[in-house]
Amino acid sequence: MTIFRRLNPLPSILLSAILALLSATGVRAQADKLIVTHYAGALNGLPYTVALEKGYFKDAGVNITGIIGGAGGGSGVRSLLAGGSLYAEVALPAAITAARQGLDIKIINSCGEGWDQIWVTRPDAPLNSVQDLRGKRIAYSRPRSVSEMFILMLLEKQGMKKSDVQMMDVGADSAGITAVETGAADLTVMTEPFYSMQIHQGGKYKVVFYGKDVLPPMTQTVGITTGEFAKSHGKELRAIIEARRKGVEFIYAHPDEAAAILSSAYHLPLDVAKDALQTNLQKFGKWWSAGNFDMSGMGEVVHAMNITGELSGTVDWNSMISQDFLPPDLHRKIP
Repeated sequence: MTIFRRLNPLPSILLSAILALLSATGVRAQADKLIVTHYAGALNGLPYTVALEKGYFKDAGVNITGIIGGAGGGSGVRSLLAGGSLYAEVALPAAITAARQGLDIKIINSCGEGWDQIWVTRPDAPLNSVQDLRGKRIAYSRPRSVSEMFILMLLEKQGMKKSDVQMMDVGADSAGITAVETGAADLTVMTEPFYSMQIHQGGKYKVVFYGKDVLPPMTQTVGITTGEFAKSHGKELRAIIEARRKGVEFIYAHPDEAAAILSSAYHLPLDVAKDALQTNLQKFGKWWSAGNFDMSGMGEVVHAMNITGELSGTVDWNSMISQDFLPPDLHRKIP
C-alpha cells in the first residue's frame, strides 16, 4: 500500500460546510485517538503502534487509546477538522492543498521522509534499470498519486518525457502486480508489507530499482492539527510528538521486538513482519523521521505537485508550518 494515493482537493461545497460547522458548533476532538493515513496497510503508522505498546504516550503525559486509519488523500484532513482527533498524520500534498484552500490547519512535525517504493517486474523481463524504461508499460495507482509523481520525476531526471513510456493507472498495488504477472504491464510499484506478503505467498518478482536509489528524498507524510487545537492543546500535541519520536527510536534500536509488535497490530505472520521491517531498514534509510522538517524533501513535493498539475508555483511554508510543539533540538530554519 502506498502512503498516499489520490491527492484530491476538498470540494468547495464540502470546504464551506466544514468551516461553517467548526465555527458554529466548536467541534470537540477525540483527544484519546490519532488519525494516521493508511494505518495497518502501510508502515508509516508503526511508530504510533510501538508508542502505544510501550506506554510512551502515557509517559509523555497524554492519554492515547487507539488509532483511526485514514483512507489517504484528503480524508485524514477532513476527519481532523470534523473532530476526529487532535492530530493526524496525512500526506504532505493533502496538507498543502487544504492549507491553500483556507482550512485552519498547521503542519507541526514531519513523519515519513524518502521513498518506500519497490519497483518490480517479471523475473524474465528485459528490464533491469531505469535506463531500460523507454517504451515500457508502467502500472501506477492513480493520477496525482505518489506513484505517478515518482515516475514523472524519474522520467524528468532521465531526460525522458511521459510520451516515452505507456503509463497505466490501475488502482491498488494488487492490480499492478496482476498486470505485471499477466504481461499487461512491464513495471509496477510495491510497498511493505504488501511486498513481503506476496513473496511469502509464492510471488516471484525481479526488483528493477528501489525508489531511494534513483531520486532524492521526498517528504511523504506530516503531522497536522488545527489552529484552534494548536492554541488550546499544546501540552498534548508536544506529548504526541515526543511519544512518536520514542517509537521511531525504538524501531531502529530494537527491530526484532518492533517486528513482533508490527505482526500483532497489523495481523501479519511474524516472518512477513520481520521481512517487511528489514526491507524498510535496509533499503529506505532513515525513513521514519524524528519529527524535524527536511525542507529539501518538502521542496521535492512542491516540485512533484507542479509536474502533475496539482499545484502551480511555490508555497508559503511559514504560513503552514509551526515548530512550537517540536523539542528545541528538532527545530530547523524554515525559508
